[in-house]
Amino acid sequence: MSSLQKGVYNKMRTIKFRLVKDNKIDSIQELKPNGIIDCPVEWDIACQFTGLLDKQGKEIYEGDIIRAKFHYSEDDERKPPKNEEVFEVKYKIDPCSQYCGFSFFPSCFETIEVIGNIYENPELLEEK
Repeated sequence: MSSLQKGVYNKMRTIKFRLVKDNKIDSIQELKPNGIIDCPVEWDIACQFTGLLDKQGKEIYEGDIIRAKFHYSEDDERKPPKNEEVFEVKYKIDPCSQYCGFSFFPSCFETIEVIGNIYENPELLEEK
């Protein structure tokens, strides 16, 4: 069983954005029912909340860097050479497959842990 937090797939998830200004996380703002974000600050980038939580219960946003441990049995032929991978969470639009969503599928992983983000910790991706 995956260690992702229960309730990860809420149909009515909260729509929020993490605002980035000058490569620093500034604030998290929730979309109001009227479709407006009350934003008391100027920002450069808005990163959408995925609706998912990592193994510690931390919210996962677009632009986060996560460490994911694959969910494979020891004798599974599909098992990748490394059991863990570090990558950036991205929003992906693929017109060929009509897929629109985030760049990873939580069901493929045993654990997911947010270890940083591309704005404040870009070096974490270089360690791959």
